[in-house]
Amino acid sequence: MQVKASSSLEILDELLIDHKPYIIVAKSNKNFKDSALESRFNSTLKQDYQQIQSVGSAIIYKRN
Repeated sequence: MQVKASSSLEILDELLIDHKPYIIVAKSNKNFKDSALESRFNSTLKQDYQQIQSVGSAIIYKRN
């Protein structure tokens, strides 16, 4: 995927909001060291995705 943004937060927004992935696989605990990125990621997961399965320490989400 080509991304046009310059900051990490802009890149995350472009990936989650513009590209709208159907499936996301995330860690069950903290995914980012940056709290702003972690907050945005978790907010998007709660708003637009539902957890469909858990495999080890990974959680699989599907877009609503």
